[in-house]
Amino acid sequence: MNQTAFALAIGLLALGGASAAPAAYADSFTPAGGVSTFSGMVTLTGGGGLTVTCNATITIAALGSTDAEVSAATLSGGGLCGLFPPGPFPWNIDVYAPVPPPIGQTATQLRIWNVQIGPCGPAPVIVNWSTSGPAISFPAGATIGPCPISGTLTQSGSPPLVITN
Repeated sequence: MNQTAFALAIGLLALGGASAAPAAYADSFTPAGGVSTFSGMVTLTGGGGLTVTCNATITIAALGSTDAEVSAATLSGGGLCGLFPPGPFPWNIDVYAPVPPPIGQTATQLRIWNVQIGPCGPAPVIVNWSTSGPAISFPAGATIGPCPISGTLTQSGSPPLVITN
């Protein structure tokens, strides 16, 4: 009798009595293996309330079709910008929104992990992604750890980086 009950339970599980593990989703970065450069002005407020406006340049490497990272960054513009050196690298990039399913939707927000600029960070940063440009912008209230940051970085060169969930 116990063997019959056991066999029945296994049969019910096999027919859908237990849910399967959710499917894994992978972000998509095109062109795979490509390197993209983004630049623009950013304003960062560091420790002690020191605010600087600098020209920022970041390099994004699409390591394959499903993984990308910020592999380099610089802040320039004279003055106090040198007090905020970016690094260490890499900073991994994930699609933050929209969340699948469905998959294949154009990204609207990205999460960049372990960002550190001078005394600010390391911390994850949520940024807006726009296919126009394409461009990365810091939404209102964006911070790197306790340090507020604002500005927009636009891609220079081609082909344009395309990011989907």
